[in-house]
Amino acid sequence: MTGKEFEDEKEGFKYNFQGIWYYIFDMAERNKFIVKPETFISEAKSKNWL
Repeated sequence: MTGKEFEDEKEGFKYNFQGIWYYIFDMAERNKFIVKPETFISEAKSKNWL
């Protein structure tokens, strides 16, 4: 997961949550994000992905 846009739109998935776009490389991670976005965002921030 990253807070930066992909250079190629086919590179991954993007998902808008509360007006912010999140860019996710992996379909499994995207599915986790959709189920519990707040938890996923907190984890991503703790790992400096965002």
